[in-house]
Amino acid sequence: MIFRLTRVLCVLGVLVLLVSGCDEVVDCTDIPSFCDDGEFCNGAETCVAGVCVLGVLPCESSDHCNEDLDTCLECIENSDCDNDLFCDGFERCINNTCEVGVEPCTGTCDEASTSCSGSCSDDTPRSVCDDACDDGLFCNGTESFSFQECRNGNIPCPDQFCVENEQVCVDCVTDDHCPGDEVCDDGSCQAPDAPDPLSIFITLRNSSGGNIHILTAQESFGPENRLEPNATRTVTTGAVSVGELFTFRAGVNGVVSQTAQCTFQTPADPDAAQAEVVWNGTALSCTGDLN
Repeated sequence: MIFRLTRVLCVLGVLVLLVSGCDEVVDCTDIPSFCDDGEFCNGAETCVAGVCVLGVLPCESSDHCNEDLDTCLECIENSDCDNDLFCDGFERCINNTCEVGVEPCTGTCDEASTSCSGSCSDDTPRSVCDDACDDGLFCNGTESFSFQECRNGNIPCPDQFCVENEQVCVDCVTDDHCPGDEVCDDGSCQAPDAPDPLSIFITLRNSSGGNIHILTAQESFGPENRLEPNATRTVTTGAVSVGELFTFRAGVNGVVSQTAQCTFQTPADPDAAQAEVVWNGTALSCTGDLN
């Protein structure tokens, strides 16, 4: 059993997480998440009586566990699906899922002797026998009659996912089939749509006892931008994105005395992003969705 994080016994028999050495004893009672090593395939660790206990393996074997998708695979190869029966056909592993086989006989099947009798024979037209073998499914290929029994067809989507009801091969069916943060869109993995740009309503507030100009980076000194004590004015930005940087300036008589740079955060209300830039007489500060 492999663990990316090593757990060792420390004094008093308490399991602790070892990064380098063993400097302190940790009781996991108050922090049960301490035991979780973040891995799916080695099971969910738990805290029992203050001690971390190893999890139960979620899958039949480590080979059948997919850490990236946090899931157990039904099969890796055809032999994982074989039920050792002849008359229900040869089972196959397709995209880590067991698919039932095509029944080998168009007439009578004898499990004991693993042989077929009746129906198709050398005298029967090949097309008739092929049609008799066809199970009507697309994703397991087109069956055919050969050597006195029905044979599985070639898989139509060996390196893709097969959608039976549409009879098509696709690169993905769900987002879990796509790498990173890509999403599955109509059978192919695509980069996620960029978030819609937003506008911010910004209140510029003078909380000092004197007149002051509070300006955005684009504004200039002028009487329309001057704020008297305890006065406010509001500006609205154009389309902006989360993480965008804004610069504000405060000053009088055309001279900038203070500058503040604030970053647009993910808004609490995307439909009404709001922020406030305040001059307190000595400094500028940003609050709300600007920080």
